[in-house]
Amino acid sequence: MSPRILIPVVPALASVAVAIPALKASASRPPASEPAAAVPGSAAVAAAAISEPTGVSENWAGYEAASTRASGFTAVSASWTQPAAKCVASSSATYAAFWVGLGGGSGGSTALEQAGTQADCTAGGAAYYYAWYELVPAAPVRLPLKVRAGDRIDTRVTVHGSAVTIHVADQTTGRSADRTLTMSDPDTSTAEWIAEAPSACAAGVAEQCAPLPLTDFGSVRFRNAHATAGGHTGGIGDSAWQTQAIVLDATGGAGRYGGPGGYGGPGGYDVPGGYGPPGGYGTYGADPSSLTGSGATPSALKLGGTAFTVTYGFQGGTYGY
Repeated sequence: MSPRILIPVVPALASVAVAIPALKASASRPPASEPAAAVPGSAAVAAAAISEPTGVSENWAGYEAASTRASGFTAVSASWTQPAAKCVASSSATYAAFWVGLGGGSGGSTALEQAGTQADCTAGGAAYYYAWYELVPAAPVRLPLKVRAGDRIDTRVTVHGSAVTIHVADQTTGRSADRTLTMSDPDTSTAEWIAEAPSACAAGVAEQCAPLPLTDFGSVRFRNAHATAGGHTGGIGDSAWQTQAIVLDATGGAGRYGGPGGYGGPGGYDVPGGYGPPGGYGTYGADPSSLTGSGATPSALKLGGTAFTVTYGFQGGTYGY
């Protein structure tokens, strides 16, 4: 999430899973009235111009909404079909997380509430999927919910006072995982709908963070994406909040720093069965037109601002703001 870093373990390095505030660039959030140009990327998304302001991240692709109410958001939700990881034997594993969350979007944020699914590939080319939630700064938790490629996933995060409710349902199997937890100071200032390249930090040191290789997930379509603030429920593009599109450039182009996310769950990445999803994204790039490399690109909002697609791949270009 924008101003957050979630620290996972690094393969073959001793580390612990912790969370710290993300570093943020000096570039400010573009005003909501200033539209962005088209985002070049794969053919699937290049034709649709993104009308929202656009930021650049090293590990996030999707949308973030900032509440104009002091009380912030109380809920965020979306559905998606679990992407199939395109795994091949290689020198390293790859990772991709898909989630919705509240918080983590302001520079001083120290909390984040999120839940979703993951699609990872082992170095040997095997794919594995799972569901999880995380209430930063607490450690992430893997949910006892089997997830398979092609399953329809419904996810919702709700916050009322110090109570946080997590709901992740697999509509294909009819099974779900629900948790109601207590959090001392949840952040509800922003809502997010994200596809992410998790990151790892050597010895838990923020300055040594780097996004992990992103799984080729093809594309993921977020549907029925809504947030609630002040009793009002609307889509991502609702005029009641300010919306920001986020393009993932895994190369970190032009020296930009995008606050890494992700974590190394039980055992971490270097232990068989370990896992590592979400986190925050960091900086808004001052000159997105200079970026090149791999990553992921969100489409324009569809269906009244309640749906969009994130496509694996980023080709750079003149989408700026």
